[in-house]
Amino acid sequence: MVRFLAVTGVGLLTIILPIAMGLTWTQWLPSAIAGLTVALFAARVRSREELAFLGLGVGVTQGLLFLLLGALSGVAWYSLLGGAVLEGLLGLGWSIIAIGISPYLEHLFDVVTTLRLVELANPNRALLKRLASETPGTFQHTLFVANLAENRCLETGVQCGISQSGNALS
Repeated sequence: MVRFLAVTGVGLLTIILPIAMGLTWTQWLPSAIAGLTVALFAARVRSREELAFLGLGVGVTQGLLFLLLGALSGVAWYSLLGGAVLEGLLGLGWSIIAIGISPYLEHLFDVVTTLRLVELANPNRALLKRLASETPGTFQHTLFVANLAENRCLETGVQCGISQSGNALS
């Protein structure tokens, strides 16, 4: 469901932005393909590091597509290098913005993403350290049940999580 919404949102922006901003197709198409790539793969990201690598890949893809499309339109490739580097940096820059803004959006919309759950499950957090030292049996049982629930969600293809208010999401 999340992937569908992301692809739909990027698709609508892909239609609106060239009209509103007067972009050429050599600027528009690499950005659209990069946006759709992120929309398709971002749901599989399990850490902020993976999100950064996705952004790097999108930036490189966006720059290379700009270079390729410009060369196919008859412009000499060496005159396109500056624009290709700029397009690549724009793709990378937006991923940096996404990494920075994601915790605020998670809090604003009361959503615990996979990335946040991984951060919360860090055994070095004070509460988990206390739970492990004071009630080790409860701690191990909690980890076991959480792993069972995660495996069941993966087997059934259901996206599972818990909102910050404690409501189960599916």
